[in-house]
Amino acid sequence: MKQLRIPIVAILLSLVLAGCDETRKTQPNVAVAFVNAAPSFSSVSVLREETTATDLDYRQSAGGSFGADTYDFHLEVGPPGDNRERPVSFTLELVPGTEYTIVATELNGELQQRIFETSNDTGGVGIIHLAPLLAAVDVYVLTPGTAPAAANPLGTVSFGQQREPASIIDGDVEIVLTEASNPSAELLRSPTISLPGGASIVLTIVDDAGLGFADVAVIVSGAANFSVVDQDLQSSIRVINAVSDGSPRDFGLNGNLEPPLLPGVAFQTASDYTLITAGMPNLTVTPAGNPGVVELDLPFSADPGRLETIFIAGNAGDLGGAISFDDLRPIVNEAKINFFNGADLFQFVDFFVVLPGTNIDEAQPTTTLQSRNLVSNIAIVPGDYELTIRD
Repeated sequence: MKQLRIPIVAILLSLVLAGCDETRKTQPNVAVAFVNAAPSFSSVSVLREETTATDLDYRQSAGGSFGADTYDFHLEVGPPGDNRERPVSFTLELVPGTEYTIVATELNGELQQRIFETSNDTGGVGIIHLAPLLAAVDVYVLTPGTAPAAANPLGTVSFGQQREPASIIDGDVEIVLTEASNPSAELLRSPTISLPGGASIVLTIVDDAGLGFADVAVIVSGAANFSVVDQDLQSSIRVINAVSDGSPRDFGLNGNLEPPLLPGVAFQTASDYTLITAGMPNLTVTPAGNPGVVELDLPFSADPGRLETIFIAGNAGDLGGAISFDDLRPIVNEAKINFFNGADLFQFVDFFVVLPGTNIDEAQPTTTLQSRNLVSNIAIVPGDYELTIRD
């Protein structure tokens, strides 16, 4: 069975948050987890009072603690800047002996919050079903390789429902979703993960919603913070050829170029996406039709259910590359831009995306990139802009 890998570019951040108000230092700490289950928003910022507690992309979670007290929380969305929207605000009393999960979700495109409360004396796994395209499911936490028919589910949940925590086995487990009352119809079996004994975990079931091509995903929050999709899903990659000699390139995996996985990719062209086995392969690059001249063997993480772009640039025989996870979700009131720098003549370039007539000498760059690098999914307000690239 595959062990869960958390690659650098796809890691789902586990942040330690702490309330630091002087007047609340003497209060006992209360555990709080935050979950972003709102796919129509590129990211959600959680504010405690007026201080940002965490920023979460879709399918990310974060956990920490605050002193027991009553707080005002806010959820902010939108591109960075002074005009971010704050569609959700609420007051929550954090009571000792209770653990809280605050979930950013949505209904008909409007941001909402769900709050899941559990006693910290019991531990176990709670469940929230927030995948509108998914029917009722049975949820299992099993030893690796166990068939659902040989065990009892933690519970059955339909969209919008939540289940109180149930005790589970400690150690290495797999999260399994099946159709309700049909244990032979597996919808998701996670990679093997390790859950700490006696800890409180909440599983939030969501749609992939364009972040990749999985039908369903599970966000784990509480004592551990990450998300999983089905372990048997493939990955999908495409390649951009920005090699300065302008010649086509062949691309293969782990030195296998007979035939190439992506043959003859032309200069300044992005290949089609192609499915590959998830794992940690190397991308092998050669001049088209010349497999004996290996110009680059680039290791990368091919994550299950994700779409990835690999950008290759440099001079013939001296290539480098960068990788991004592609996010194809349509975002409310936002546009997204990806930037690539294949210009070896300049060590760094500034990209400015500004309103027409803006003096860029008085503006901050939208991004600055070293050669052979990229940055993806920069959010901006839709509209008309001027693009300037400067050494």
